[in-house]
Amino acid sequence: MLSADGVPLSRRYFSPDSGKDLDNDETVRGYEIEKEKYVIVTDEELERLDPEKSRDIDLRRFVNKDDIPPIYFEHAYFLAPAGKSVKAYQLVAETMERSGRAGIATFVMRDKEYLIAILAEDGILRAETLRFSDEVRSAKDLNFP
Repeated sequence: MLSADGVPLSRRYFSPDSGKDLDNDETVRGYEIEKEKYVIVTDEELERLDPEKSRDIDLRRFVNKDDIPPIYFEHAYFLAPAGKSVKAYQLVAETMERSGRAGIATFVMRDKEYLIAILAEDGILRAETLRFSDEVRSAKDLNFP
């Protein structure tokens, strides 16, 4: 980062309690759990939270597909059968489509775990990544009359 006149900027950490500038080795990560109340989070704790890398989709349950409001859908991905699983894929897709059900599952992509809805349409399975409720604004937040 540069200032408007092209001078490189520096980032510093400052303790308002001691009035002292802190070096990187004098800082730790923290998470605010209440107003002005923090818990320290270590690198080891963050590493243990990393999702395990896998090519699997972990199907958790089936729900009525109409019970998932479209506002929660984020990105769509087509799911293709792997290897010799074409018949099983077609059976699952046909059964889900006929019953009006969606599968709720998780999977890991690029070191991040995603919640997804698996939907069937025209014999093809589609995974829709889902937003969490705290990521969706309510119409009430807009202050409309």
